[in-house]
Amino acid sequence: MTDDLNDYDCGNPDCVDCRMKRGERPMPSLMAAFDAAYEQIQRAVATDEDGGMQDRRIAVHVSETSLIFLAFLDRLEQARSHGGLHLVGQPIDTSNPADLEGALRCMSAMLVARLEMEIEACRQGRHPLLFAPQRRRAPDGSTLH
Repeated sequence: MTDDLNDYDCGNPDCVDCRMKRGERPMPSLMAAFDAAYEQIQRAVATDEDGGMQDRRIAVHVSETSLIFLAFLDRLEQARSHGGLHLVGQPIDTSNPADLEGALRCMSAMLVARLEMEIEACRQGRHPLLFAPQRRRAPDGSTLH
C-alpha cells in the first residue's frame, strides 16, 4: 500500500510543497541573490549590536479599520501579559495617544514576526518567490502571461 499523502498534489500550481515534490527547486540565481541580501542583513545585525545603526522612521498609511483592530489586538496582548481577563472597556479611539501607540506597537510586532517568517522561508529555499514563475495555460491551451 502506498502512502497517498506523500503523492498528494493539492492542485495549486504555486504550492511550494507540491512543486518540490515534483522535483522543482528554487532558481539558483534567486538563491544567490538572497544569499547576498542575507549577508548584508547579517552585517547590519552585527553593526546594530555594536550600536552603530539607528532605526529609521517611515510613514505607513493604514486604514482606520486596521488601526482599530490593531489597537484591539494590543489590548488583548496587554491583558494577557498582565495575567488578567479582558473585560469590555472603553471604546477604541485612535485619536487617543494610548490607543494609537498600542496599534503601532502591535503593527511593529506583526511586521517583525512576518519578516522573520519570510527570511526563514528564504533560508530554507521554500519561499514561493524563489521559484520560477509558473506558466499558465488558457482553456484553449495558449500560454498566459
